Amino acid sequence: MCQPQRSCQDHPGGSAGHNKRGVDYALECVGSPVVMNSAFESTTDAWGTCVIVGWSESEAINIRVEKILMGRTLKGTYFGDWKSVEDVPKLG
Repeated sequence: MCQPQRSCQDHPGGSAGHNKRGVDYALECVGSPVVMNSAFESTTDAWGTCVIVGWSESEAINIRVEKILMGRTLKGTYFGDWKSVEDVPKLG
């Protein structure tokens, strides 16, 4: 998400933490490996965090190891913090 007063045109999936070096946080929800890679690449070296929410069963993403070693973080989430075995029965 972008704050209206800031431009995120240079960074697909830009965030409110946008700066000249990249974004502090990127959230990918599409499920496309191309978008996943773009979201990760848009983050700032040393502290940028990318969270992958989208699902891609048949495709892999390519991340350069040096980006991780330089401090970027890549996280994934599936059902958020839900534990389906425990939480789905609570809905009934």
